[in-house]
Amino acid sequence: MSDPRRQRTRQALLDAGLALFAELPVDAVAIDEITAKAGVGKGSFYNHFESREAFATAIVEDIRRDIEAQIIAANRDVADPAMRVARAIMLYANYAMRMPQQALVMGKADLTQRFDHELNDNMVADIEQGMAEKIFKVGSIEAGKLFLFGGVGMLVLRLAREKDSDLSREICLEMCTLFLCCLGIARDAAIKLAKAARKSQLSPRKFVTATH
Repeated sequence: MSDPRRQRTRQALLDAGLALFAELPVDAVAIDEITAKAGVGKGSFYNHFESREAFATAIVEDIRRDIEAQIIAANRDVADPAMRVARAIMLYANYAMRMPQQALVMGKADLTQRFDHELNDNMVADIEQGMAEKIFKVGSIEAGKLFLFGGVGMLVLRLAREKDSDLSREICLEMCTLFLCCLGIARDAAIKLAKAARKSQLSPRKFVTATH
């Protein structure tokens, strides 16, 4: 059974790191600052994390697991890899607008972006399926992965800072369309897919821009 006090200390550290990393680059935040904000001793940090980088990775992994769980649920009955990718993009976008602090940390310090990380398995599988079925037409699977991972990261950062929900919705549509076009989907089909994904994942009920 886990120790409740230990869990509270770990969570306090994670909450402090989230707040600090949202404002500053990871390498600009000292461990002393993290423990001071968390209200715990410096020794407590090393009882839970090996280094500042391992700590940042733990924060991002928690965020990514939350998003990936939503994507798995949304795509459970979706077979088309293009629609799966479009929905995943919209869910990342929606998360960025609802949870801007987490999105800023994820966008600036996503240390899980290597392709063999387990949290990337779903997106990698969708790209590989699309390539195998000739739905996606890019020079290589590697190029498709690099484009999509890098582009979604930049989209997340942009949306986390945007306060205008109508503009955010348009940005989502245009960027999702662009991503699909760059994967080889014809523009008319890409627009249709992006609109359908936006409608299902960015409905007024789900689309909530946080107050900054």
